[in-house]
Amino acid sequence: MLLKVENILFKYNLHNSFILPTSYNTLNYISFSLDNNEKVALIGANGSGKSTLLLTIAGCLKPLAGTVQIMNNDITGSPKKAGKYTSLLFQHPDVQLLFPSVREEFLFALTQSSIYQKNKEMLIEAIAKQYDCFHLLDFPPQRLSLGEKQRVALAVLLISHPQLLLLDEPTAALDPKSRKNFIHLLQQIDTAILIATHDLDMALHFANRVLILSKGEIKADGPSAELLSNEQLLKKYDLELPLSLQSCMSLT
Repeated sequence: MLLKVENILFKYNLHNSFILPTSYNTLNYISFSLDNNEKVALIGANGSGKSTLLLTIAGCLKPLAGTVQIMNNDITGSPKKAGKYTSLLFQHPDVQLLFPSVREEFLFALTQSSIYQKNKEMLIEAIAKQYDCFHLLDFPPQRLSLGEKQRVALAVLLISHPQLLLLDEPTAALDPKSRKNFIHLLQQIDTAILIATHDLDMALHFANRVLILSKGEIKADGPSAELLSNEQLLKKYDLELPLSLQSCMSLT
């Protein structure tokens, strides 16, 4: 077992004016586990708790109760401890790309990693080629397209060889070509991935397992092909069949 989330309880401080009051806990005693190299999609309507759960696993939010363990190490509420095992890709990569050039993004990541100490320039070029970023190395991240930014941000995160990759709506604003390229890139990554997404077609074809969240609780957990073809179950939690399955049904 790689990840163990046990009885996580979290609720935002409602005194913050930008948080809308809710009648339920944002995360209501959530428990689940994840194995090495498993690809899991976290789906649910807006406000179901997907992003909050990812932030809690990444140690960015401290729960009111419960624990998060990776490889039997308690990382609850500690981004420093969580960072040894996890990497989180935000929906908007601009918040993660802070240097004047893509090359400097890679260089900083390599400098922070204890794995790489020599031949950093050669490593930068090798990594950039692997993730189709070589032609972008000397560009400012701000000048890149959203799809290019996502690809660069993902490559930077993977430099540290995380045991678990957390992705928050990575394809939400991508055009069809960038979306296809990004999913193809994800399919080549040999690490566990937990991805929060509204893109149910990606969940169907990329993830081997799906968790359905509703009002801070896991309502269903099972094989992606089984859960995402269950129209009655999806409708119960304000979700629709993946577009690819809708197309198939319209032809029958």
